Amino acid sequence: MERWIGRVAVLTGPTEGMGHYLAKQLVECGLIVAGVARNVEKMKKMEETLKHSTGRFVGFFMDLEDEDSITKSFEEIEKTLGPVSALINMGSSSSNSNLLEDSIEAWESTINVNVLGPVILMKLAIKSMKKNNIKGNIINIGGTASYYTSVFQDYHFYSVSKFILRALGDALRMEFRANNIPIRICHVGPGHIKTGVQDRLGLSGEIIETGFLYYASEFYHMQSHKLPRKFPFKCDGDNLYHNNVLPALEMNDVTSVIIDILSKRDDAEIMDVIMKPTDRQNSVFESDLYWRS
Repeated sequence: MERWIGRVAVLTGPTEGMGHYLAKQLVECGLIVAGVARNVEKMKKMEETLKHSTGRFVGFFMDLEDEDSITKSFEEIEKTLGPVSALINMGSSSSNSNLLEDSIEAWESTINVNVLGPVILMKLAIKSMKKNNIKGNIINIGGTASYYTSVFQDYHFYSVSKFILRALGDALRMEFRANNIPIRICHVGPGHIKTGVQDRLGLSGEIIETGFLYYASEFYHMQSHKLPRKFPFKCDGDNLYHNNVLPALEMNDVTSVIIDILSKRDDAEIMDVIMKPTDRQNSVFESDLYWRS
């Protein structure tokens, strides 16, 4: 990663979870990380916390649902920090309802954050890289929902949006090849990750257990007498991810792959990465990609 020291990377979603974790790792590697989010206060705290690191973290206000906000923020990044060498689209949103009951407004918000916002950023990053003769990197994070439609109805439109994001990456790569543009693009699709999001949502064990048992009967078609009478572990918040029942990736499992993608020589392109925790139990608590593989 030595060649990345002092180079600028734009990162969406840096204030929480895996985006926050990745921001700290990139700064330790010597990058200048331009974090973009709506929560300026959290980014100011990050700037202070990371000020003695090898690299730098600088926060910029950006609303991914507002094209003017995206454009103005990107222009400010270039003016303040210099040309952009990497873009990592980590931030995302979900409508949290099934397709039959979802509102058009919820779909629009999800598309804006998960598709249109990242696309506008990609266009601006590509323009900056071409203008400054930079062999840059674009990395989009989409989860296994980018490859397999989630069995959870609340995430059906989320899957739709991430399918689009992955397809956009493929299309851009074709155009890069057709026009001899030396920019690499990769889509990373991890499964369950312990990011603290379940804790932040305040999900109770009762809600989680009810949801899993519903999908066990509706999608796994398990007979009622085979369903567990109660969860064999505490499942409030991120306790849901129990190593022996519902395993999950650690954030470092994913961020280390992102850093490895960046560190590859310019002539080596990693196009897609699908990750999931090693799980051979085939239990009622599995979901999505697990029962398909």
